[in-house]
Amino acid sequence: MATDPADSTHPSAPAPGEPDPAREALPPAQSAEAAPAAQPGEPSSEAALTPRQVHDALVKGVLGRPEEARGFLRVVLPPRWGAAIASAALVPGPTNVVARDLRQGYLDLLFDVTFAGFPGGGEAGGAPAEASAGGAGGAWRAQVLVLFEHVTSPDPRLPLRLGGYQLALWEQQLDRAPGAWLAPVIPVVLAQGKAPWRGPRTVRALLDPRWWGDREAGELAAQATPAVEPVVLDLVATPVPALLAAPWPPLVRAMLHLLALARRDPARMEAALVDAARALLGHEATDDQVSGFELLVVYHVRVVEAAPDDAFYVKLAQAGGPRAQEVAMTAAQKLHAAGRVEEARRILERLLRKRLAPIPEAVLARLQAASLEQLEAWTDRVFDGAQLEDLWASG
Repeated sequence: MATDPADSTHPSAPAPGEPDPAREALPPAQSAEAAPAAQPGEPSSEAALTPRQVHDALVKGVLGRPEEARGFLRVVLPPRWGAAIASAALVPGPTNVVARDLRQGYLDLLFDVTFAGFPGGGEAGGAPAEASAGGAGGAWRAQVLVLFEHVTSPDPRLPLRLGGYQLALWEQQLDRAPGAWLAPVIPVVLAQGKAPWRGPRTVRALLDPRWWGDREAGELAAQATPAVEPVVLDLVATPVPALLAAPWPPLVRAMLHLLALARRDPARMEAALVDAARALLGHEATDDQVSGFELLVVYHVRVVEAAPDDAFYVKLAQAGGPRAQEVAMTAAQKLHAAGRVEEARRILERLLRKRLAPIPEAVLARLQAASLEQLEAWTDRVFDGAQLEDLWASG
């Protein structure tokens, strides 16, 4: 299931014992315990989500956890990388990247990965950033950035977007430590389409195919075009039995199973969630496992757009114990309440737009923070003909 990232070489390396400035050049990262910060403009958990945002929320909620991301990367990366990452330090990084031309983009997830001892560095392509006492062929301390992109439909610009992220991250490294050795940036794509992902994976795939009809012309085009290719896990092209047979962590396996079924056969998601309850909560569960299971329940309810019935809750209790049933019921109730709040907010916004076009940002912010009771009271006042300055009276 692993796919090799594009080959890359480093021109040279610091002499043994010299300080390596690459670490200082990396973008400032959050602590390993902290979840990646929400992106500006990203809806809160209580706001209405688009279908794409529903899928994204699950991917970020699960793979945003360093240990789950580690387990995911151990499977999708090439074997030597997967083995080395088992003991690597993973720290979430900022997901907003700003290029030199001030264009800003948002990654789905970014991790700063430090390998305590990447094996066989002296024999592999590229020079070690910090040589060990063992010399060539021994272990060496290596560092990379791994960026995640979750795609739900083919995007011909994806190779350009990934390349832009890489360039911006390298520019940030050099801005912080001019002359530093750059850390490789490995793009990892999780494809969740309705059909096998046939979109271009490299910038070379975007060139006129006639370049490749002539050997000399093709060599020239290849030399002049970036060759970066992401590591791709295609949930549609991968059969579900093969997907589940891989050695994922339990929460990652459940996430991938639900993501695959959401586009293929949503009716089977309920059974997959019961399996997840058994794997995550069928024994003494940790707080992380409980919160992870809640993410799965929320995703299931949002995809099928219906609350679970009593029979389903019974199945969950049988598989994962009373805790599974309790978590699922609480999550469904929260979503139902959030849906009522969002509907009340939309009604009030429509009414206010008849008077205010556009609605001031301060008013929108107030509506976003309001409770259901406040929104209903303000709506009644609008119907009663209250002026805007009187709308907020007494809350």
